[in-house]
This record gives sequence, C-alpha cells and structure tokens, in this order.
Amino acid sequence: MTTAFAMAFSDGLNSMYEAMAEACVYRDQSGWNTACAVIPERDLSQYGDVVNVQGMTAVIAVRKSEVTGRPRRGDTFELADGCTVFTVESVVTSDDFEHRVLCS
Repeated sequence: MTTAFAMAFSDGLNSMYEAMAEACVYRDQSGWNTACAVIPERDLSQYGDVVNVQGMTAVIAVRKSEVTGRPRRGDTFELADGCTVFTVESVVTSDDFEHRVLCS
C-alpha cells in the first residue's frame, strides 16, 4: 500500500526531474541500454564527509522507476550530448525512489 506521504514525495521528485534532468542512456555491464533522465551534481563538496570524492566528477541521481536495479561499479551514464560519459564508482544512496551514484 502506498502512503499519502510516499505519493506526495514521488510527485515532488517527478517535478524536480521535469525541471532539472538531462536525457541520458544508462549502460550496465552486460551491455543493456536504458533511456532515462538524470540529475548530475558536479559540486561534490557536500559529500566529502560521507564518501571519498577525490578524483570523482559527479554524483548522478536517477529515478528507480527508470533504472530499477542498483547501478554497479563500471556501469555508465552517457548524456544525450554524446560527449559526456559518467562511469559509476559506487552507490552513495539507494531508496524506494532514487539511486545516487558517485561517478568518475
């Protein structure tokens, strides 16, 4: 059963993705491609106390409704610009709504 809070949170998350997300292709290690929308966070200073961010370029947020399985090290997110590819190093968080992964 979905709670009223979960529905409201999901609606807010969807609105955030509509306003801020970039088109992307997620590629897992088996070569499976999934079109999705991601929010790349390039200011990693807020994560310094949680994970080692040295040498990393972004934290990528992706909705679990688009990438259902937890991303693994070596998976990639390629932005629709065709020039930017983020490689997953580790998962920062993964909840019922969203994965956040640290990328190089």
